[in-house]
Amino acid sequence: MFSCSQLTPDLAEVARFRTGNDVGGIVSASYNFITKLVNSLVSSVTLLILGAYGFVSVEASSFEELAALNAQGVGLQTERALEGLWNVAYLFPLIGFAAAALIFFFVRVDRRKIRIYMQVNSGQISREEGERKLSVLS
Repeated sequence: MFSCSQLTPDLAEVARFRTGNDVGGIVSASYNFITKLVNSLVSSVTLLILGAYGFVSVEASSFEELAALNAQGVGLQTERALEGLWNVAYLFPLIGFAAAALIFFFVRVDRRKIRIYMQVNSGQISREEGERKLSVLS
């Protein structure tokens, strides 16, 4: 999450430098859309996985009511369902974070170039001067 939130402004600066248009809104909206889409899919898939492990849903208005239902044998989870809950809560997110870390390992953002893009985009230096500075970095 932190890497994505830091990457979005950098992408907006690069896009503005390359296209000459301020597309920060589009970049931000795209990031927000993808984040919401992924979160909704994760919630749905999580419930499907829990169902596949045999997790039983129980409705109770308080912990006392839930304890009473459990004492009657209602809503007790099997070992397989508890294993599924552990996997969904800890193992699968760990795998996802590891995959994201691997992907972000290959994302190369040169902060020196971004700094130059920002200077050109804000009008601090001319585009020609920015091009010269960028050619020195390459």
